[in-house]
Amino acid sequence: MKLTTTTEQRTEVQLSPEVGAHLAAQLDTYHELCFQRKVLDAQIETEKEAIGATVLATGYEKLGIAKSIVTLVRGVTSKLDMAKLFAQGVTGAQVEAATVTKPKKPYWKISGEGDE
Repeated sequence: MKLTTTTEQRTEVQLSPEVGAHLAAQLDTYHELCFQRKVLDAQIETEKEAIGATVLATGYEKLGIAKSIVTLVRGVTSKLDMAKLFAQGVTGAQVEAATVTKPKKPYWKISGEGDE
């Protein structure tokens, strides 16, 4: 059994008071913006779910209205089950047989003016 270790080298530097104050102000702004983004993202997600519920209430999963298109996107993901793969001897057909497919969480895609 090998033992490993990690080292870290730190260098302490002196910043001028002007540079230190400017950097601290930039970091304060950055962190405030990150906080605001988290708040906005939560509000956007709440609104998106409400819009999705309204669209589903119409009986549809895709609607175009007011210069926007609202679509329920249903995805799936596949994962190769390695235990099955090794147990079966690894052939092309067996790799496919060992693939497990499961659905992803559905989400609402909303696109329109001003969106990225």
